[in-house]
Amino acid sequence: MAEEILRHAPCPVLTVGPGVCGHAKLPGLYHNGSKLAPVELDLHSIVYATNFTAASLTVAPVAISLAAQLQARLTVMHVVEGDSRLGSLPEPGEDEIRKLREEVSKASLPCAPEILTEFGSAWRCVVNKVTDLEADLVVLGAHPADRTTHLPWSTVHQVVAHASCPVLTVRA
Repeated sequence: MAEEILRHAPCPVLTVGPGVCGHAKLPGLYHNGSKLAPVELDLHSIVYATNFTAASLTVAPVAISLAAQLQARLTVMHVVEGDSRLGSLPEPGEDEIRKLREEVSKASLPCAPEILTEFGSAWRCVVNKVTDLEADLVVLGAHPADRTTHLPWSTVHQVVAHASCPVLTVRA
């Protein structure tokens, strides 16, 4: 059900997976002891996972804008699927990095974003980094249902299912 919503929703979707717990991460509105809905999210750390394609970089302004508006720390993360022993680190294209830096320079961020590249399973690396950083939000990009995502749907699904914080999926 959540995957269908993510694939077809015309707007960004905030997903709260089973790994999100506690009032510190998601304070809520209660009625007769039952949680009805979240009231607000207190965001201090945002992880934006990208593969630096042109499509994925269309999501960057959303992550950057959220970080600027909330004065949150932004970490931009790129995962190279596979083993780091297989060779040298492939670099994202200069054009993509330049575009990202231009977007960042337009924003009033509390500090320069950290840009990380890791090797391994994309979803595991993202989930582990979110835990390490005690991040409050993950931002991922996705294409409409008839196209591929900038991260494979299985990756998006696994991040949502295992992240310790909410995940914002934005159409790219």
